Amino acid sequence: MLFRSATSPKNGDLKYRALVHAWFDAHDPAMKGTPSWFDPALDDSSWDANVPVSGWRPWAKLAKFDGILWVRKTITLSAEEAQGSATLTLGQISNYDLAFVNGTEVGAGEGYDVVRNYTVPAGTLHEGKNVIAVGMVVGGGFLDPAEKMSLKLASGTAKPLTGPWAWKTSAPADHLPQLPHQPWLNQFGVSTLYNGQIVPLGETHIRGIVWYQGETDADQPAEYRRLLKALIEDWRGKFGDNTPFYIVQLPSFGPQRAAPGKSSWAATRESQRIVVAETPNTGLAVATDLGVTNNIHPQMKQEVGRRLALLARQQIYGQLIEGSSPTPLTAARSGKTVTVKFDHVAKGLETREWNRAIGFSLCEAPDRCAYVDGIVGKDTVTLDASHHPKALSVRFCWADSPLCNLVSSEELPAVPFELPITLEKKHLAKRH
Repeated sequence: MLFRSATSPKNGDLKYRALVHAWFDAHDPAMKGTPSWFDPALDDSSWDANVPVSGWRPWAKLAKFDGILWVRKTITLSAEEAQGSATLTLGQISNYDLAFVNGTEVGAGEGYDVVRNYTVPAGTLHEGKNVIAVGMVVGGGFLDPAEKMSLKLASGTAKPLTGPWAWKTSAPADHLPQLPHQPWLNQFGVSTLYNGQIVPLGETHIRGIVWYQGETDADQPAEYRRLLKALIEDWRGKFGDNTPFYIVQLPSFGPQRAAPGKSSWAATRESQRIVVAETPNTGLAVATDLGVTNNIHPQMKQEVGRRLALLARQQIYGQLIEGSSPTPLTAARSGKTVTVKFDHVAKGLETREWNRAIGFSLCEAPDRCAYVDGIVGKDTVTLDASHHPKALSVRFCWADSPLCNLVSSEELPAVPFELPITLEKKHLAKRH
């Protein structure tokens, strides 16, 4: 267990660094190379030599990359400059990093809003060429301009780190497990928000709760589901047993893709849907159509608020309106079709910009899915399954930034989901 006291933060930092290093050792092939990518003896002349600073998203080669990226920079010091300790300042990084100077590990950090200032021990620097190597995880990299990055020497002189950095990708994020979080990390730290914002409320009774959160741990959908249910239960124990709880489903974010594939954002949306389905007096506001592929904080909050207000008006204040988005009930196969039945369709389902419903896929396995169009009825969507006789499940809007056009007559977008496909009873009877 990590612990970082106010009197000795260094011990906690060292323990956290050890955890990050162990994660890199276990999951990054760059650590296993001969030489490894942080070794100053490595020949990085074949690496790209652009400057991945101020975020790597705008770069064509990295615009769609999430995973482990390594960067290296060589600076030349005189014998006098290399004396004593130094401070390596790398600015803000998204989201994790492990930093080395001349092969010596000098720090590890987490948080897109945390400036990295790492102590370089005396004896690490030397006369001549010195190599700074940084492994970074997930999407973003250096967030600050190069002018804010430097190596501050013992003399007080700051050597700028402007100019080209060599960089190379190491491993995509698809199969990487979550790195350990720093328990003391600002608003993301363990119990920080709870102790600062919930405990002071005491026994205050609340008419309803709105929950709009999730992207930070979107790569842990199963854990998110468990924690969200526990959160609702805990808060209802404080604010009232049946306190309404309305959840905003994750909006779109990230690159759009041409084929079905793995999506932790979609899996987290599914966790949110399931929690609402299993928990009384809750509601779900869909926001997949309100996101922006390159901005994790979309601006259309007024429409999010309107959809939440519809839920409250219907469920809390008893107004005779439809406040919920079309919600899947069943997915059943009959011959060469799969029909998905929906609830909360108001006067009926509709499509936008096309006479078929798009965004549906049939899956034989989680990694074997194919897009199919849907024919829309009043409360059903019928999918052509003639080419997918072995499909076991149906997905809808299953992507980081999905394109989906199914709505209710009240203009509320259908809920993204994954459902198992069952056989209709009449079809079962024929088989028997």
